[in-house]
Amino acid sequence: MMTRWITHSEAETQALGRQLGRELAPDGVLLLSGDLGAGKTVLTRGIGEALGLAGGEVQSPTFTLIREHRGSGGRLVHVDLYRLAPEETAALGLEELLAGPGVKVVEWAERLPFDVLGARVLKLARLPNAAEGEWRGGLMGSGIAEVAARSGYDTVVREITEELVDKGLQKIGGSLGKAVERGKLEASVRDETLSRLSGTVKLEDLADCDIVIEAIVESLDEKKKIFSTLDEVVKKDALFASNTSSLTMTQIAMFTHRPDQVVGLHFFNPVPVMKLVEVVRTLLTSDDSYDRAFEFARSLGKEPIAARDNSGFIVNRLLVPYLLDAIRALEEGVGSVEDIDKGMQLGCGYPMGPFTLLDFVGLDTTYYIANIMFEEYREQRFAPPPLLKQMVTAGRLGKKSGRGFYDYGKK
Repeated sequence: MMTRWITHSEAETQALGRQLGRELAPDGVLLLSGDLGAGKTVLTRGIGEALGLAGGEVQSPTFTLIREHRGSGGRLVHVDLYRLAPEETAALGLEELLAGPGVKVVEWAERLPFDVLGARVLKLARLPNAAEGEWRGGLMGSGIAEVAARSGYDTVVREITEELVDKGLQKIGGSLGKAVERGKLEASVRDETLSRLSGTVKLEDLADCDIVIEAIVESLDEKKKIFSTLDEVVKKDALFASNTSSLTMTQIAMFTHRPDQVVGLHFFNPVPVMKLVEVVRTLLTSDDSYDRAFEFARSLGKEPIAARDNSGFIVNRLLVPYLLDAIRALEEGVGSVEDIDKGMQLGCGYPMGPFTLLDFVGLDTTYYIANIMFEEYREQRFAPPPLLKQMVTAGRLGKKSGRGFYDYGKK
């Protein structure tokens, strides 16, 4: 029987891995499936930690197919079938390997041409989700919730478990606490901000929200679930907004019975610092809803700009091809990572070079957004370069994984 498990951060995925590592038998088998970037290697890293391995030792075996590790708590066999068709797996001798000693973890297990008796089967998904009203503790969502509460709005934080509600509120409290320590915020303002935040696991508690901002993963299917549910729960005059950076708002608006009250509010990371918000209207957005969204963004201390409803809006439509071109320049030997970064910083006055920015944003995020934009425009400038796909497949996602175009020394 397959279990579907949704995590909301890399840390949570790795913690799930540690839990599974303690639960699996010494010769147990875990069959993993899930989309690219769902966190399969991160989960395996957690299993390795439970077996006494340092987290950095467990890397994606995409190009070696099989990696074996031995920790103080036992043997770990890590298999990745991403590059293989089911008919190509026979040569690996997997049936014998999976029946042998040690904990065995198979990524892309849906490509196995045979069943594994007694194996644990897990489908993994990553769903960072946050908003004023509907929020799940992700990086963007925590920032949106923080600035909303800090600007005087009573903000409801909705989560799927009480534990995650607590973690989300603690995350915001930590951010505000750092601002106090740096002298950028009065302690009394921090306390007032926290007093405006409340948490819940019940969607019904969002019923009276005036605005609901969604900031989940860039998956149209997941957004459909969220908006169709909220449409039934939240009061009829409430404004719905999405923080999507690449999907079109028209698609999202049609998941509701109030498309005239749906807008895009695209914030930038880190939300408490970055001043820009792209405000996006569809063909169906009413003037009143659009004006409300603009004024709301201004009330947060942001600088809103009007953006047309096309994939990537203004900023990502210009930024993503620039980042992809930097990767192509690296592939073609135009310059090194360091020299291309330095060239754009010193030659163009950019605060950081393209590869530093890619590592900060996340290579998986860039890859996913580029694919969406390529589907929309079918222009070569939006097509992800082969190197980007290889790095995502290998688990080199940037700063959050400890290694991208630069090595951040996470062990």
